[in-house]
This record gives sequence, C-alpha cells and structure tokens, in this order.
Amino acid sequence: MVRNFRAQGHELRIVRLVNSKMQAVIDDPTARQRLLDSGIEPIGGSAEAFAELVRSDYRSWERVVRASGVKLD
Repeated sequence: MVRNFRAQGHELRIVRLVNSKMQAVIDDPTARQRLLDSGIEPIGGSAEAFAELVRSDYRSWERVVRASGVKLD
C-alpha cells in the first residue's frame, strides 16, 4: 500500500500538492504496474481520507492492545 505521512504543521496546500502528484503516479498505468510488480499495492485517495483511515486504525488497535493487557516497560 502506498501512503504518505507528513510532519505535523505542514500547510494543507503542500499536503494536497504532494497528494495530487502521488495520485498522478498511481493513475499512470506503467507506474502502477511497476508498483504492483514490486509487491506494492497503490491505493490513491485524498489526504483527508488517509488521515481518517489512520485514526480509525489507531482506535481499532488501541482497543486490541488495551484488551490484551500489554504494558510497556
């Protein structure tokens, strides 16, 4: 899966610019096939949708970790 994280505080216009450039690569059939051939699943979408996916995954795994009782030393 190809996704991009950024440091907190970057301007939204920069995030959207990078996202649009990455989406263009994902949409290019040759580039997409090269990614697939390398074992990378290119999934596009908006930066906002990715942020929501990360938040959702975090909440899901938080429940699993808390239920397991795992503690950091």
